[in-house]
Amino acid sequence: MEKQCHRSRDADRWERCRAVLQRGLTLNPTSSCLIQSWGLLELQRGNWLAAVRMLERCARLDVNCRPVLRWQVVQTARKTVGSRRGSGGSGCSAHTCATIEHAK
Repeated sequence: MEKQCHRSRDADRWERCRAVLQRGLTLNPTSSCLIQSWGLLELQRGNWLAAVRMLERCARLDVNCRPVLRWQVVQTARKTVGSRRGSGGSGCSAHTCATIEHAK
């Protein structure tokens, strides 16, 4: 997985990144590093509900991951997701949300 993925318009790269993270979590479902990485990927993609759920989960698993919850972009996502949860909106794709639930 490469950081340059965000510069590409190639949706295949995002899916490959997700696949790598999903395989990693299948092998190590409590890896806070993998969960945080996937959460940050979803944040970049605008899948805020998935991102917030993953970032909050990694922070519960490892206190060293908690500072990411203080980042401005994450706080904005949390506020937006909080307001959508109240109105019934989702904010993440069905596939991503299902994968998050499976990895728990």
